[in-house]
Amino acid sequence: MLAKIIFRFLNFSPLLHVSCDENFGAFDEECARRYSVVAVTLLRSKLYVLTFSDGGFYLFKIINFKEKCPEIDKNDVDDKTRTYIIHANNIDEDTSKIHYEYLKENYNATSASKASLETRVSVYISCYLVLLGFFGYILTEALKKSIDQFVFIGYLFLFIGALFLMATTAFMQLFLKVKSVVRSTFRELKAEEGSAQKALTSAMYTNWYAAKYEFQRLASQVKNIEINLALSLLMSIFAWLAVSINLIKNNNDIKLSDKPKVEHIIFDATGFLQYRELKTLLSELDTGKYIECQKYIIFGGQASKEQLDLIKLITKPYVIKVGVHFIELKIAPGFEKSIVFKIEGCAK
Repeated sequence: MLAKIIFRFLNFSPLLHVSCDENFGAFDEECARRYSVVAVTLLRSKLYVLTFSDGGFYLFKIINFKEKCPEIDKNDVDDKTRTYIIHANNIDEDTSKIHYEYLKENYNATSASKASLETRVSVYISCYLVLLGFFGYILTEALKKSIDQFVFIGYLFLFIGALFLMATTAFMQLFLKVKSVVRSTFRELKAEEGSAQKALTSAMYTNWYAAKYEFQRLASQVKNIEINLALSLLMSIFAWLAVSINLIKNNNDIKLSDKPKVEHIIFDATGFLQYRELKTLLSELDTGKYIECQKYIIFGGQASKEQLDLIKLITKPYVIKVGVHFIELKIAPGFEKSIVFKIEGCAK
């Protein structure tokens, strides 16, 4: 059970990838597995690097959707129908009617399932368009930023996501492409030998077999649309996170750089009053732009009480709102009698 969960997880991972060629890269417990170091989706093809399967070890291997899931071949359908006709000739009328009802019911169910796939794809197309816009938004934001490790990672995720998005586009185009269908014709209802009921049953067999094959191919296309769309969404989220981290980091740097840091030495180490510094400080405080800022009076261990009282008195009108913090530096060589008025921590 645990191995199954791990394999299914690795089937979605481009690194240490596990897949099945028969299902065009999808994982199935019953099919032969392919183990790859790297798996890259290239439109309707898959590239496996350093890969191993029952066929041996390869440096790289490419499989194509058209090769693994080819379009329906009318000759193949005709061969299957002829084989069924041979069998139908050996059954009675009642059994032929039972076959007809069974084939009819399965044909209708297959047709309903095909309609459901078309509805799902219409929803995926809407999601695809939104995701395409999201990719454009992330790329626009990334281009505004200077290249750093986060933006580079964002570009990397965008590139990987673009590969998945291109694969989604390719499979959507394939799904929406007008395709010819194989069905029985009115001419085939004419019973050349045997009863008309058996001819009708054989015609229904043709319709059922062709519809079943078409549904399986469409289902494979839808599954690839789902997988690539989901992976491109995941890559876009990673890219957005990387670019957002860069944005937050830059905003923090801007805020830190924009925060005013004012420091004035009011009394020097000898205790002498610095009139010019005091005048400059008072002029800056008068502007009112530091009202919300944190204010500190830092003084040496030998600063006198008179000096502190003087600076408190002078700056009192400017510290009423947020107050002032006093910090004493008892052991600070060269700062014994100094008193410094410091302003920082202002809101941007």
